[in-house]
Amino acid sequence: LEARPERTVIPVLGMHRSGTSAHAGALHKLGADLGPESSWITPAADNPIGFFEFEPVVEVDRAVLAAFGGTWSSPPPLPPGWADDERIADVRERMVRLAAEIPDRLVVKDPRLSLVMPLWDQVLPPKPGVLCLRHPAAVARSLANRNGFTIDAGLLLWFRYTSAALINRPDALLVEY
Repeated sequence: LEARPERTVIPVLGMHRSGTSAHAGALHKLGADLGPESSWITPAADNPIGFFEFEPVVEVDRAVLAAFGGTWSSPPPLPPGWADDERIADVRERMVRLAAEIPDRLVVKDPRLSLVMPLWDQVLPPKPGVLCLRHPAAVARSLANRNGFTIDAGLLLWFRYTSAALINRPDALLVEY
């Protein structure tokens, strides 16, 4: 990979439905740069105020999970050394190009970052980030209402995302939702 650009990118991590959008939105209101609003994921019925997600980052994160046969709701097992796997060589190249285009200081929110931060760390200097926590039962109920997931499935997803975020960013600022 090319040399890391001198950028400060602060990740907002956490499970979907754990308040990551609310916290990213609050950071934006306080003046954090989340990238050009024209590049944000558009609001939806289940999140009418907005997701505050920079779409190019989300697209890369989706591509990483897809390369290993997964999605946000069915994250794949990531084998040892996955960040250097040839299946994501093209994604790494996209990441390098994207990293060169982003502003010097950026807050990036995408729950998938909880899982794929080791790859981003190869492209950008690691920063502690923010980890949004919400009670796992509340997340599971929200996923049941929004997506029709079973409570068990929601709890397992909460555990997968939250444990990955804690492993990948043990020094993250923990915030509760």
